Amino acid sequence: MKTKKAPTISYRRQTAVWATVLLLLSMLSTSVSSCSGDDDSQTTQASGRKITLSATVEAVVKPASRTSYADDVENRILTVDWEAQEAITVISIGESGISAIDEFTSTGEAGRTVAEFTGTYTGKEGDTVICLYPALSTTAGAARFSGVAVGATQIELNYPAHAPSRSVASLKEWDVMVGTVELNGSAASVRLKRQMSVLKLGVSGTYPYDSSWRIGKYLLNLGVSASDNAGSAKALASHGTMSTRKSTFDQTFTPDQYYASNYFTLSPQQTEDVEIFYYIPVFGNGTLNGGDLLRVSGRINERDDGPWYQYDKTVEFTIPNGQTIDFSYGQVIVAHVNM
Repeated sequence: MKTKKAPTISYRRQTAVWATVLLLLSMLSTSVSSCSGDDDSQTTQASGRKITLSATVEAVVKPASRTSYADDVENRILTVDWEAQEAITVISIGESGISAIDEFTSTGEAGRTVAEFTGTYTGKEGDTVICLYPALSTTAGAARFSGVAVGATQIELNYPAHAPSRSVASLKEWDVMVGTVELNGSAASVRLKRQMSVLKLGVSGTYPYDSSWRIGKYLLNLGVSASDNAGSAKALASHGTMSTRKSTFDQTFTPDQYYASNYFTLSPQQTEDVEIFYYIPVFGNGTLNGGDLLRVSGRINERDDGPWYQYDKTVEFTIPNGQTIDFSYGQVIVAHVNM
């Protein structure tokens, strides 16, 4: 028979600073990029301005295909890089809001460390120029961003609660980034700021079905939530806004709605008798401080030499006084829970 353990939960932040920087800065053009244009780079706005944006990725460990997210367990980092087809949205903003929206694309070998984005910039002279990733033309970009239109004074970020995944590849749909482009004649550079952090949740205490012992225990669904000690949801946001007025733009989506629960169906019966990790992208730029609560909830299907039966279980962890869990943009939080 399996020995049933008391529910526990622990947490830790990534300790290798350079490793965290890789997750923060290496997915798209998050290192400084260069841009070159033709000799007629000062053409009128009506005809647009041809730009080639060369994006270089910092290879802190080693390059990999951008959508082939690799979990380096030994160093506790995620390595990412470019895929063959990429796109980015370039937006020009003035004091009255968005003045132009342009699409730039890049085609090349998957896994390359430098990607050249080409497109026509139609913004106004003197405007602030920004980049959004994923591009609005992609399924992920269309789902994440709303309100992006000429004349708009803010952009909305949609980040609804969603299913935890055992695959790091799922993060690409949620890895929102914003960057300010610096134009200087025929040259330009951009440094993107990640809006996502990641909760890597290790779940133990479950095990596959054993027909000889007639026992088994696995999760049917799983969710996380966070609140202060008064019960108000915090840290894990579902929606945010960013100003697109030149004087108030700050390259950050500010959370304005938080979800009270994140509870989703998982794949059926597990086959491993090990700790299983789930990757949960988080938007919020918040912290859990002493007295705040982090909850992990699940519905369990269990059999112990008898019929299968289901029950709900919640493991609640109170942050000790003097300690903080930091969900600021780009952080990786590793948590462990025994169900």
